[in-house]
Amino acid sequence: MTDLDIQIDVPDDDGLKSPVRVLGGNNWLPPWFKAVLVILLGTLATLMLGAYLLGRSRAAGNGDEGATDPSVSTTIGSAASSPTVDASLAAVSAWEGFARSADLDAVRPWFDDAGPQFVLFSQSAAAGAPAGGEGVTFEPRNPVETKADGLTTVSMELVVTGPQGQDVYPYDLVYRGDSLKVWTVVDRRAPGTVALPPPQAVVDSAAQNWGRFTSALAIGDAKGASAVVSEPTRVLVDQVTAAARSGGGPPADGPITDPALFDQLVARVKAADAASPDNALLALLNADQRRALVTGQLAAWTQVDADRVVASLIVDGKPAAIVPFRATAEGWMFDLVGALETSNGGNS
Repeated sequence: MTDLDIQIDVPDDDGLKSPVRVLGGNNWLPPWFKAVLVILLGTLATLMLGAYLLGRSRAAGNGDEGATDPSVSTTIGSAASSPTVDASLAAVSAWEGFARSADLDAVRPWFDDAGPQFVLFSQSAAAGAPAGGEGVTFEPRNPVETKADGLTTVSMELVVTGPQGQDVYPYDLVYRGDSLKVWTVVDRRAPGTVALPPPQAVVDSAAQNWGRFTSALAIGDAKGASAVVSEPTRVLVDQVTAAARSGGGPPADGPITDPALFDQLVARVKAADAASPDNALLALLNADQRRALVTGQLAAWTQVDADRVVASLIVDGKPAAIVPFRATAEGWMFDLVGALETSNGGNS
């Protein structure tokens, strides 16, 4: 092989160019040195490539950790989709609209109108004022869907932001059977208020006494009716009867302490000229309530406390009232006190 002469002009300190001659390329280097140099350069390149790939891998790993950090909330919209989760998203959005407007039509498509939650909406709408105002927002976080005993539950943290600040509610949206309408909403901080279907034995016991009560009303049998009402109801009837005779307002420790409602009940007893507690019991119900009680039927049973169950009273195919029953030594008795509080005495 013939050596190549390569001449490069390099400036000197005085600005003049001097030739530098390289003979035969790099053939002047020893072969062993060139082999070592190739190995070193290859090793360096491998190390640099490995460091680059490792850096990318760690960056991606940090992103995954952020996604699974339990402190990072996942909204219901980004959760694993299912028909019930999607229905919950729509229900919460509708609930937000109701909180702004108090318009029942906002929640009607997504909440069962025979369920306890819709009853609360109805009571709020009747008050005539929105619960939160125009600026309120609802943000559902971390939904978890579970199924058991014919119920589907979507648990979440509902973040409600309004003019007064922000609150977080640990709520369960409960669905019955295959329905995609929310039956009730349970606050996990107050498990005693869970509204779920009661055992069948409870339903049978309450319905039996309810039948006796409505039958007594239909024939005007005050004693028959009083035999199947709760102890708080009996106390209320005695207090109202006494007030009708001698005047006075509701006792501070009575079953009903609202003066306006108590005075309304006293006026009914006086108008009916009911001298005895038995007759006063029938007088406490106005004509519309008595018709509803006698002609209606019970549906949508729920147990709201260990000693209290309620049912929707259906008249002409529509919910007309919430009828409560209370556990007593004699079984599940009709609780007129709860009925009067719920209906505000039947005042229209």
